[in-house]
Amino acid sequence: MGNQLTKDLYTPKEVADLSGAHLNTVYRWIRTGYLPAIVKGPRRIFITKATMEQLMTGEDYATRKND
Repeated sequence: MGNQLTKDLYTPKEVADLSGAHLNTVYRWIRTGYLPAIVKGPRRIFITKATMEQLMTGEDYATRKND
C-alpha cells in the first residue's frame, strides 16, 4: 500500500479512501488525537505522508487517551 502514497500531505477524505475507514472515523481519530494532523482551519486539515505510512502499516504511532 505504500506505493499509493505519492503526496506529502493528505486530506481526511484521502485518508479515508486509502485506509478504508469511514470519513467520520478519520475525523474522530483527529479530534481525539489518535491521528496526528495539521489543522490550519475548519476546512484545512492535513495528515502527513509519514503519519499515513504508519497508519497503513499498522504501526502504533499515537498514544491513545485511554492507555
